[in-house]
Amino acid sequence: MQVSMVNIIMWIVALFWVFPINKWSIKYSKAKAWCISMGIWFVCMIVFPLFILKPKSAIGPVIMTSILVVGLNALYQVIYAMISDCVEVDCLVNKVRKDGIFYSMATVSQKIAAAIGVSILGNCMDKIGYNGQLATQSLATQHGIALLFIGVTCMCLLLSIICMMTNPLTKKRYQDVLEALKKKEQGQEINIEEFKDLLIIKMKR
Repeated sequence: MQVSMVNIIMWIVALFWVFPINKWSIKYSKAKAWCISMGIWFVCMIVFPLFILKPKSAIGPVIMTSILVVGLNALYQVIYAMISDCVEVDCLVNKVRKDGIFYSMATVSQKIAAAIGVSILGNCMDKIGYNGQLATQSLATQHGIALLFIGVTCMCLLLSIICMMTNPLTKKRYQDVLEALKKKEQGQEINIEEFKDLLIIKMKR
Protein backbone atom coordinates (compact mmCIF):
# COMPACT_ATOMS: atom_id res chain seq x y z
CA MET A 1 0.00 0.00 0.00
CA GLN A 2 2.89 2.36 0.79
CA VAL A 3 4.45 1.73 -2.61
CA SER A 4 1.13 2.45 -4.31
CA MET A 5 0.67 5.68 -2.35
CA VAL A 6 4.19 6.87 -3.19
CA ASN A 7 3.55 6.20 -6.88
CA ILE A 8 0.22 8.05 -6.80
CA ILE A 9 1.75 11.09 -5.09
CA MET A 10 4.80 10.98 -7.35
CA TRP A 11 2.82 11.10 -10.59
CA ILE A 12 0.46 13.79 -9.28
CA VAL A 13 3.50 15.95 -8.49
CA ALA A 14 4.90 15.04 -11.92
CA LEU A 15 2.09 17.04 -13.53
CA PHE A 16 3.50 20.22 -11.98
CA TRP A 17 7.05 19.48 -13.21
CA VAL A 18 5.76 19.83 -16.79
CA PHE A 19 5.81 23.62 -16.54
CA PRO A 20 9.43 24.21 -15.39
CA ILE A 21 10.71 21.66 -17.92
CA ASN A 22 8.83 23.50 -20.66
CA LYS A 23 10.28 26.83 -19.45
CA TRP A 24 13.84 25.46 -19.41
CA SER A 25 13.38 24.07 -22.91
CA ILE A 26 12.22 27.42 -24.29
CA LYS A 27 14.64 29.65 -22.38
CA TYR A 28 17.76 27.52 -22.77
CA SER A 29 17.34 24.46 -24.98
CA LYS A 30 15.83 21.00 -24.87
CA ALA A 31 19.24 19.45 -24.26
CA LYS A 32 19.87 21.78 -21.30
CA ALA A 33 16.37 21.08 -19.96
CA TRP A 34 17.30 17.38 -20.06
CA CYS A 35 20.60 18.01 -18.24
CA ILE A 36 18.89 20.08 -15.54
CA SER A 37 16.17 17.46 -15.01
CA MET A 38 18.57 14.53 -14.92
CA GLY A 39 20.95 16.55 -12.73
CA ILE A 40 18.20 17.00 -10.15
CA TRP A 41 17.48 13.27 -10.30
CA PHE A 42 21.22 12.54 -9.94
CA VAL A 43 21.54 14.76 -6.85
CA CYS A 44 18.46 13.15 -5.27
CA MET A 45 19.93 9.69 -5.78
CA ILE A 46 23.06 10.74 -3.87
CA VAL A 47 21.69 12.99 -1.14
CA PHE A 48 18.50 11.22 -0.05
CA PRO A 49 19.67 7.58 0.27
CA LEU A 50 22.99 8.52 1.86
CA PHE A 51 22.00 11.37 4.17
CA ILE A 52 18.23 11.83 4.54
CA LEU A 53 16.33 8.53 4.26
CA LYS A 54 15.93 6.78 7.60
CA PRO A 55 14.57 3.31 8.48
CA LYS A 56 10.79 3.26 8.95
CA SER A 57 10.53 6.82 7.61
CA ALA A 58 7.48 7.28 5.38
CA ILE A 59 7.84 10.95 4.43
CA GLY A 60 11.43 10.65 3.13
CA PRO A 61 10.66 8.44 0.10
CA VAL A 62 7.66 10.62 -0.76
CA ILE A 63 9.76 13.80 -0.81
CA MET A 64 12.54 12.07 -2.73
CA THR A 65 10.31 10.67 -5.46
CA SER A 66 8.41 13.95 -5.72
CA ILE A 67 11.67 15.70 -6.62
CA LEU A 68 13.37 13.10 -8.79
CA VAL A 69 10.20 12.56 -10.85
CA VAL A 70 11.30 15.62 -12.85
CA GLY A 71 13.78 13.26 -14.53
CA LEU A 72 11.06 10.74 -15.32
CA ASN A 73 9.04 13.57 -16.85
CA ALA A 74 11.98 14.56 -19.04
CA LEU A 75 12.24 10.99 -20.32
CA TYR A 76 9.03 11.60 -22.23
CA GLN A 77 8.51 15.36 -22.35
CA VAL A 78 11.97 16.33 -23.63
CA ILE A 79 12.60 13.28 -25.78
CA TYR A 80 9.30 13.56 -27.65
CA ALA A 81 9.85 17.30 -28.06
CA MET A 82 13.24 16.55 -29.64
CA ILE A 83 11.74 14.21 -32.22
CA SER A 84 10.54 17.17 -34.24
CA ASP A 85 14.14 18.44 -34.28
CA CYS A 86 15.25 15.15 -35.81
CA VAL A 87 12.51 15.41 -38.42
CA GLU A 88 13.62 18.91 -39.41
CA VAL A 89 17.27 17.89 -39.70
CA ASP A 90 16.30 14.85 -41.77
CA CYS A 91 14.37 17.16 -44.12
CA LEU A 92 17.64 18.84 -45.05
CA VAL A 93 18.60 15.70 -46.94
CA ASN A 94 15.25 14.12 -47.84
CA LYS A 95 12.33 15.69 -49.68
CA VAL A 96 9.68 13.83 -47.66
CA ARG A 97 9.01 14.41 -43.97
CA LYS A 98 9.22 11.23 -41.90
CA ASP A 99 7.41 12.24 -38.72
CA GLY A 100 5.72 8.88 -38.27
CA ILE A 101 8.94 6.91 -38.62
CA PHE A 102 10.78 8.99 -36.02
CA TYR A 103 7.94 8.88 -33.50
CA SER A 104 7.56 5.13 -34.03
CA MET A 105 11.28 4.59 -33.56
CA ALA A 106 11.24 6.62 -30.33
CA THR A 107 8.28 4.69 -28.94
CA VAL A 108 9.58 1.25 -29.90
CA SER A 109 13.13 1.96 -28.70
CA GLN A 110 11.84 3.13 -25.30
CA LYS A 111 9.78 -0.03 -24.90
CA ILE A 112 12.68 -2.26 -25.96
CA ALA A 113 15.04 -0.44 -23.58
CA ALA A 114 12.54 -0.79 -20.72
CA ALA A 115 12.12 -4.52 -21.38
CA ILE A 116 15.88 -5.08 -21.50
CA GLY A 117 16.37 -2.96 -18.38
CA VAL A 118 13.78 -4.90 -16.37
CA SER A 119 15.31 -8.19 -17.50
CA ILE A 120 18.81 -7.12 -16.48
CA LEU A 121 17.53 -5.78 -13.15
CA GLY A 122 15.70 -9.03 -12.41
CA ASN A 123 18.83 -11.08 -13.11
CA CYS A 124 20.92 -8.75 -10.96
CA MET A 125 18.44 -9.09 -8.07
CA ASP A 126 18.74 -12.86 -8.33
CA LYS A 127 22.54 -12.64 -8.34
CA ILE A 128 22.66 -10.58 -5.15
CA GLY A 129 20.38 -13.07 -3.39
CA TYR A 130 17.09 -11.17 -3.18
CA ASN A 131 14.23 -13.29 -1.83
CA GLY A 132 10.77 -11.74 -1.90
CA GLN A 133 9.50 -14.29 0.64
CA LEU A 134 11.79 -12.97 3.38
CA ALA A 135 10.69 -10.19 5.71
CA THR A 136 14.28 -8.94 5.96
CA GLN A 137 16.97 -9.39 3.36
CA SER A 138 20.54 -10.32 4.26
CA LEU A 139 23.06 -7.53 4.77
CA ALA A 140 24.88 -8.46 1.56
CA THR A 141 21.61 -8.32 -0.38
CA GLN A 142 20.77 -4.93 1.12
CA HIS A 143 24.18 -3.59 0.05
CA GLY A 144 23.61 -5.03 -3.42
CA ILE A 145 20.22 -3.35 -3.71
CA ALA A 146 21.78 -0.05 -2.59
CA LEU A 147 24.48 -0.43 -5.24
CA LEU A 148 21.87 -1.05 -7.94
CA PHE A 149 19.56 1.69 -6.69
CA ILE A 150 22.19 4.38 -6.25
CA GLY A 151 25.28 3.41 -8.23
CA VAL A 152 23.79 2.03 -11.45
CA THR A 153 21.08 4.70 -11.61
CA CYS A 154 23.61 7.51 -11.14
CA MET A 155 25.89 5.99 -13.76
CA CYS A 156 23.06 5.90 -16.30
CA LEU A 157 21.99 9.44 -15.45
CA LEU A 158 25.54 10.74 -15.80
CA LEU A 159 25.94 8.99 -19.15
CA SER A 160 22.71 10.56 -20.44
CA ILE A 161 23.85 14.02 -19.30
CA ILE A 162 27.19 13.61 -21.09
CA CYS A 163 25.41 12.53 -24.27
CA MET A 164 23.12 15.56 -24.17
CA MET A 165 25.96 17.97 -23.39
CA THR A 166 27.79 16.77 -26.49
CA ASN A 167 24.68 16.98 -28.68
CA PRO A 168 25.65 19.15 -31.69
CA LEU A 169 22.06 20.31 -32.27
CA THR A 170 22.16 23.40 -30.08
CA LYS A 171 19.44 26.03 -29.99
CA LYS A 172 21.40 28.20 -32.46
CA ARG A 173 22.04 25.30 -34.83
CA TYR A 174 18.35 24.43 -34.76
CA GLN A 175 17.51 27.95 -35.90
CA ASP A 176 20.05 27.50 -38.71
CA VAL A 177 18.23 24.32 -39.74
CA LEU A 178 14.86 26.08 -39.81
CA GLU A 179 16.27 28.93 -41.91
CA ALA A 180 17.81 26.44 -44.34
CA LEU A 181 14.51 24.58 -44.66
CA LYS A 182 12.71 27.85 -45.35
CA LYS A 183 15.16 28.62 -48.15
CA LYS A 184 14.74 25.10 -49.50
CA GLU A 185 10.94 25.51 -49.60
CA GLN A 186 11.44 28.73 -51.56
CA GLY A 187 13.47 26.84 -54.15
CA GLN A 188 16.86 28.15 -53.09
CA GLU A 189 19.91 25.91 -53.01
CA ILE A 190 21.45 25.10 -49.64
CA ASN A 191 24.93 23.84 -48.91
CA ILE A 192 24.42 20.61 -47.01
CA GLU A 193 28.10 20.64 -46.01
CA GLU A 194 27.28 23.47 -43.61
CA PHE A 195 25.33 20.96 -41.55
CA LYS A 196 27.78 18.06 -41.64
CA ASP A 197 28.14 18.32 -37.85
CA LEU A 198 24.47 17.31 -37.56
CA LEU A 199 24.37 14.65 -40.28
CA ILE A 200 26.06 11.45 -41.29
CA ILE A 201 26.69 12.42 -44.89
CA LYS A 202 27.34 9.64 -47.38
CA MET A 203 30.29 10.69 -49.44
CA LYS A 204 30.11 9.99 -53.15
CA ARG A 205 32.77 7.66 -54.49
